[in-house]
Amino acid sequence: MAAEAALAGVSDLVDIDGAKPSREALAATAGAIANVCIVADVHARQIPAKLFEQITAGRPLVLLTPLPSDAADLLQGVSDAVILRHGDEAGLDNALARLASATRRQPRAVAGAVPAHLTVTATMDALETLLRGAIGAKRIHATTQRQS
Repeated sequence: MAAEAALAGVSDLVDIDGAKPSREALAATAGAIANVCIVADVHARQIPAKLFEQITAGRPLVLLTPLPSDAADLLQGVSDAVILRHGDEAGLDNALARLASATRRQPRAVAGAVPAHLTVTATMDALETLLRGAIGAKRIHATTQRQS
């Protein structure tokens, strides 16, 4: 990671601490000026668990991802989130410049850090709707099969 930061010319802006115990890593995420989440091209249809930790930290977040991606879809409408396609150097430069010049603020309270569409209740409601739709489609298919 240090080599990539040096190659990108941002070594002085990035702290690379290596592996940490979970509690220390979460504290570092919550105390960061901003967090960056990188989604590899082969993982466009997966959402890294680290992304949820970064959202909950209530800090500005830069997502580097292939587009479209599930992680980008998840962050749509999330304040303090900048979604960039891999290779968007100008976008990354602009995002980093804004973050570097921004006044450091306190993180949002945890209750306000999680966007409404990511709460447990909203997630369960969405899953219920999905499951009821699947059950309904299966019933229609079974009824059609019996009538044929």
